[in-house]
Amino acid sequence: MGNVCGSCHGREATLFRETEAKKKLDLSMCIQCMVCHSNHAVQPPTDEMLGVGPKSTCMSCHLPGDKEYQASQDMADAAARLRSRLGEARGLLERAERAGTEVSQDRFALQKAQDQLVQVQVLAHSFDRDRFVAAADEGTGIAEAGIVAGRPAFQELRQRRRGLGLSLVLIVAVTVGLFLKLREIERPQP
Repeated sequence: MGNVCGSCHGREATLFRETEAKKKLDLSMCIQCMVCHSNHAVQPPTDEMLGVGPKSTCMSCHLPGDKEYQASQDMADAAARLRSRLGEARGLLERAERAGTEVSQDRFALQKAQDQLVQVQVLAHSFDRDRFVAAADEGTGIAEAGIVAGRPAFQELRQRRRGLGLSLVLIVAVTVGLFLKLREIERPQP
């Protein structure tokens, strides 16, 4: 990784160096930041850069059939699962919160899944499929827990609404009963 980029992006630079040493690879062509991010019009990281899609930077070096091609696809799929489940969990908890259910602890716990997503994006620089997928799966598990936590919030909301509905019916019945009793009392007696 270039010294200029690595001075600010230390985690990414460290991952590159670790990968090269651990796997005894010469990644001098891959680890140049400009291969994926350009050097003058620096490309900010996007979801499309990972994987095997048309905007993937992985495809500039890896072809279908290569193990790296499949690893790129696996990594992109794991990140997409995490993103999808995180979005679903957030949406569910936000709807529950707007409906008046207390979900602040669940939303706080969901922040760890967001942190995992950031970690996964950084781990793309490790070229380590297993490490990347494990981190993405951990985040997906946390997001799943957020979804599971959101469902009881809606059950609680339904119970509250039923209780309020029954209370309203009871209040109306008592009011009508009182009204009828008052009319009966106010009628002149023969």
